[in-house]
Amino acid sequence: MVGRMEADRDIYKGAEEQKRSDPLVDVDVVPRTERAANLRRALAFLLFGMVVIGIAAFLFAYFAERGEREDLEDFEMEPTPARAPRAAVTVPAPLLDESADWDLRRPTAPEDMDPARAGEAMQFLRQAQDHLREGDLAGGEEAALRALQIWPNMASALSMLGFITTQQGQFDRAIRYLNAAIEADPFAPDTYNTLAAVHMQRGEFRRAEELFHTSMQVQPGYARAFKNLGMLYIVIGEFELAIENFLLALEQNPGDAAVRNNLGVSYFRLNRQNEARAEFQRLIDELPQEPAWYFNMASTYAVDRRFDEAMNWIRQGSEFSAPVQFYRFMASAEFTELREQSEYRAFQQQYFPEVPVPVRPR
Repeated sequence: MVGRMEADRDIYKGAEEQKRSDPLVDVDVVPRTERAANLRRALAFLLFGMVVIGIAAFLFAYFAERGEREDLEDFEMEPTPARAPRAAVTVPAPLLDESADWDLRRPTAPEDMDPARAGEAMQFLRQAQDHLREGDLAGGEEAALRALQIWPNMASALSMLGFITTQQGQFDRAIRYLNAAIEADPFAPDTYNTLAAVHMQRGEFRRAEELFHTSMQVQPGYARAFKNLGMLYIVIGEFELAIENFLLALEQNPGDAAVRNNLGVSYFRLNRQNEARAEFQRLIDELPQEPAWYFNMASTYAVDRRFDEAMNWIRQGSEFSAPVQFYRFMASAEFTELREQSEYRAFQQQYFPEVPVPVRPR
């Protein structure tokens, strides 16, 4: 049988023809050793191709990324108008005035309220005021809420709670309390002032501006609104308007040091250095132990590169400064160039040597 099968095979026939004529014929007529060699060569070419493609992809990505970085480095932004540098120190006017006499405002109690109960609500409001004078926000909040339990739409208590929650950073609650207070008593300028301060804290500057103006419409010449509106204009960089409002605030209260300092800062940021120096000098004359005025004065000379005069004011201010204060004042950008001067370095090492940072042993 085997001999017959071998005799019938024709090695000259093609592989497919052999397969058709005799199903037992092996269709692979290539020797196994040669087939293995071909397979190895194919795999080698495949691997080599993959490596070449990988290197090409890497180089493409590298040069593309490099090109992007070069584009960014060469990109030029449109020039922006030059601004005056920031003052070295600012003592901002308080946005909220803790001395507001909520308990002196006596809105008419509802007709159906027992006068004794109304008096009890007023007593809780006075307690809340006392807590605030001591800096106890939680105690003030508790007492004001007890007043509201007796008198639910008591405008003074609502306004006080708006103030307290603003100080606590709970701006949504503050807005609800203050809007309720305005609904109950739309003629209280301090409520509009506090609500404006809340919107200013949230970065809603135009809404804050409208509310400050409303408070001044309710009470013309309202000094708190003038100084807070001035602060708003400093924040948004409208220094001319800031000056205008600070001057109006000083007409009402010439002794407000925070307002006068911010007036000086506004002049400083407009590069009106002589006017800034006049305001800082007045503060130094009136409150000579406050170091901030001296460093603010020094900054007006430092930006003009009048380093000798700047150092004179720094020496005076350092007499009233603790080391931490001194370094906080001198960290201002206005003193960058002055800090490199040998005169300043010698002074610093003599009177305010830097405290070395201990290195932990390994």
